[in-house]
Amino acid sequence: MAERTRTRRDYLVGTGALVGGGLLAGCSGGTDGESTSTTASTTTGTGETSTTSEASDGGPHAVSMAPVGDVTFESVPETWVASNGSWADMAIALGRDAPAALVTPNRYHTEVYEEFDGIDVNADDVTMLWPSGGLDKELFYSVGADVHVIDPNFITSRSEWTRSDIRQIADDVGPFFGNTGFTHAYGWHDGYRYYSLYEEFETLAAVFQQRERYEAFASLHESFLDDVQSRLPAESERPSIGILMTTSAERRRSTPIR
Repeated sequence: MAERTRTRRDYLVGTGALVGGGLLAGCSGGTDGESTSTTASTTTGTGETSTTSEASDGGPHAVSMAPVGDVTFESVPETWVASNGSWADMAIALGRDAPAALVTPNRYHTEVYEEFDGIDVNADDVTMLWPSGGLDKELFYSVGADVHVIDPNFITSRSEWTRSDIRQIADDVGPFFGNTGFTHAYGWHDGYRYYSLYEEFETLAAVFQQRERYEAFASLHESFLDDVQSRLPAESERPSIGILMTTSAERRRSTPIR
């Protein structure tokens, strides 16, 4: 029998990664990056296009993302931390092990991973960088992450940390690399450069040298959207829907991540 051509879904299922319900989920301990150099062009919500060149042999590679700018990695980061579950899900989908720490792991809904074989991610095993009293700098040192997938603007706007604190951790431990694209509510977001979910996903894939995984997810995502849109009724026949999310002022003050 002739060998069947592998499809996008074969690739995703074969690596333990699936897309469902808007969640990005993937297996731990994925394959190494490709052995050739690649160039990824990303068009942002502002209409600008940024080009990220990555030497995908696992060696030094530079990746750019606003607001941190260009960051050079000597090798593929192994130990990593993130600001929230959205970034953590993207890294897991790219084949990384569970994050060593999150700002608030109690809001990281890892129970969804229980549906997938070969994925071992439990929020109870993730260090909290924001214990009572604010961000703990000593925790950053003890974790020793190769990359902090956190927007430094978010830290300085929601804690007592200064730019000097950010530079200290970046110099002593590992660089910061992230974007706060999940909300437009902050005053410091005037003129802020936003990324879509898949633009963020593509950029993080460059950090972890996992272009092939990203492309498999992106292709399946586009096919899924095309299928849904092909079955939508005419615009004149569609209902109007309003979605509201209420959060108390007290909860906003007590919770570092919305």
